[in-house]
Amino acid sequence: MDELDILKKQWQQVKIENDKLTEANDRLARRLADGQVSTIQDKLVRSHARLQYVGLLLPLLAILIYYQLQMPLWVAVLYALFGVVMSVLNILFVNYIKEEQLVTLPVADALRRAAVIKDRQTKLLMCGIVGGVVVLAVFFFFILDVDDSGATLLGAILGLGVGLAISIPKCLRERRMARKLYDSLNEN
Repeated sequence: MDELDILKKQWQQVKIENDKLTEANDRLARRLADGQVSTIQDKLVRSHARLQYVGLLLPLLAILIYYQLQMPLWVAVLYALFGVVMSVLNILFVNYIKEEQLVTLPVADALRRAAVIKDRQTKLLMCGIVGGVVVLAVFFFFILDVDDSGATLLGAILGLGVGLAISIPKCLRERRMARKLYDSLNEN
């Protein structure tokens, strides 16, 4: 055997080994990406699952609104109803995310479903904002009729400020998670 044949044989062996390493690397990258998708999906579920409990607290606060602030019963019911409706919507959204096993789907289907998750998250946010603005507008309208309206109004404004300071970063973080979920699927 001459040197050229030896070099050809060695080159083919190197090429076969390189192909095997590339396949192993692709499998490992896919497993890591699947783990990342599952982790992001779990974080999104946990984050929205907490919101369902917050919404269920509003009926309890509605009782205080009715008895302590002596607002009309329909305002307290509206406040409680808003909390219950948002809790139900969050429960439905969380269940939808849990049911979607994105890592087991073909990439195109997983991308479509991740886009649906982002879309539903946006719709849930819009429902919360619109409903919250209506409830707060009614609440602030009637708070001016309270005997001690100065202190009550100040407390309501401070509560609104603290609520916004907590909810805006949380909302932005959840939107980033949904976008990251979509992007991590899109990389594969």
